[in-house]
Amino acid sequence: VKDAQADPRFNPLAGEDVHLTLANNRIEARGRLVHPVRKADVATVTIMHDLSSGVGRADLVVNGLRFGGAIQPDDLTPLALGVVANVDGVVDGRGQMRWTGSTVSSDGNFSTQGMSFAAAFGPVTGFGTTIRFVDLLGLRTAPGQVMTLQSVNPGIDVRDGIIRYALRSNEQAVIEGGQWPFSGGTLELLPATLDLDARKPRHLTFRVVGLDAG
Repeated sequence: VKDAQADPRFNPLAGEDVHLTLANNRIEARGRLVHPVRKADVATVTIMHDLSSGVGRADLVVNGLRFGGAIQPDDLTPLALGVVANVDGVVDGRGQMRWTGSTVSSDGNFSTQGMSFAAAFGPVTGFGTTIRFVDLLGLRTAPGQVMTLQSVNPGIDVRDGIIRYALRSNEQAVIEGGQWPFSGGTLELLPATLDLDARKPRHLTFRVVGLDAG
């Protein structure tokens, strides 16, 4: 399985234990998607396609994909390069792609809890979120996604943060706002639009409210 775009969003995956049936003008296929070098299971896939109508779907299930020593996000997608590293955590979820011959639609939900990783702004622990994609192929979400962060340390440790966000595509994310308790007051992350390309600068503005100066 590989991305048909000239600038691929994900790296090729190998199929293993694939079973394909052609009967009554219908194709059904089931199997596992595996990283070809790391040999880590990434997802199971079920594909159904009606040859007469051109209608079909593909169901993807990610069950306990563990990032750590065996595999990292940048093994799966170049979009992770320069964004996160040393990821340790588990991802679960499922997605579906549907086609009618003239149109393609997709959606899916993916979750993680208690994940840790290194980011450009410092180490993160206790990261959790459920990402609800309204366009899985385009990596676009509905507004109002929520992530929680037990600890972020960009030089000063801040804990128990909540950030609201949305993904516009594989190229842009929208920060709708964020908040942490901070030194007797509140640390607020103001809304911003971020380019996900690691080569482009990102500017974030924080506001401190009610700081206990003592």
